[in-house]
Amino acid sequence: MKRVLCYGDSLTAGWCNGGRSFEPYARHLNIAGVSAVEVGLSGWCASEMVSSHDEPMLGIQHLLSTAQANGQPFDAVVIMAGTNDLGSLQSSSPAAISSNVCQLHALAREGGVRRTLAVGIPESRFASGGRPFDEKRRATNALIEANAKEVSDSSELGETMVYIDCPVLFGNETGHWESDGLHMAKLGYQELGRRLAAPVAALVEAEVNGRGAMKGGGAAAAAVEASAGAAEADAEADAETSTEAPTEPNADAADAAAAAAADDAHVPVECTAPAASLAQRAWCCTG
Repeated sequence: MKRVLCYGDSLTAGWCNGGRSFEPYARHLNIAGVSAVEVGLSGWCASEMVSSHDEPMLGIQHLLSTAQANGQPFDAVVIMAGTNDLGSLQSSSPAAISSNVCQLHALAREGGVRRTLAVGIPESRFASGGRPFDEKRRATNALIEANAKEVSDSSELGETMVYIDCPVLFGNETGHWESDGLHMAKLGYQELGRRLAAPVAALVEAEVNGRGAMKGGGAAAAAVEASAGAAEADAEADAETSTEAPTEPNADAADAAAAAAADDAHVPVECTAPAASLAQRAWCCTG
């Protein structure tokens, strides 16, 4: 059984229903022969994930080294982080956010995982449609994508970092998003898992087959393109069939809400039913 670690913030934990339930996208990858483990730190910025990289049960480096020591190493890591950084008052420039996200991938490589998938910061009510946070989001994602290409093209150790835009697009009419405009609804996380299955499977397959860095049109690159294309097609279909006009929130209120959501609840707490080992759904955090 191959293993994948899905690491990130509340969007990885699957925070939904006002925080009363969780629907991690990792549950819906449904890749034959692959076990997915999610570690979602609600309210955390990428900068905090980096500074806590060796913290027991939370830090990415500690998680990877523990799995390795237990004879259950991960074959690939999926990282989706940076949403909370957009509204943070510290280290929130695109250069700073992307640097921290890319550092998480570097820590994964240092931990012995050669294949990582970077899922871009998704759209939200506060970061879509050309709003100020959207400009920062797009600039950050572009830097992460550029770093992914550089890592894959320059690695002499067969290391691969693949970038994909979040394939679940924001829209009140899709049923994929919570009313807070920041978190996905249950259906959104389910769709995210389905959309990420192809690129994740390609990364695992590449590791199993011992391929080198997948430059150019490799399997993972093709899967990424297919997943992104499907998301765009669905978005166009939703736009054509929807009769609901999108709601434009008040700019000041939206920005304040995004900042408050980003800074709120930085202290994680244990799940009500943590598993005994990383082989199961071991940990999630709620703010």
